Amino acid sequence: MLRRILPLVLLATSCKAVSSEGSVTEVRSLQYAVADELAGELRSLYADRPALRVVADERTNSLVLTGPTSDVHEATRVIDTLDKPAGGVAKR
Repeated sequence: MLRRILPLVLLATSCKAVSSEGSVTEVRSLQYAVADELAGELRSLYADRPALRVVADERTNSLVLTGPTSDVHEATRVIDTLDKPAGGVAKR
């Protein structure tokens, strides 16, 4: 039951939690990317790492990441790279 509630608590408080098992849960709010779409991309990218869970919260346009600390940190770097405005005029 606690595992189902923890991501919701984290969404409400926008914080990070570390379990005694060495895994971490982090909530990342997105500014430009669509949470559901980016969650699917991350699941595909990290398909070889089943311990990393990525859940989209459409209401807040946030991602909840849970897994080994190193996997969550790597995924957050990818999120930060991809959460950029789309389009724009290319510089020449």
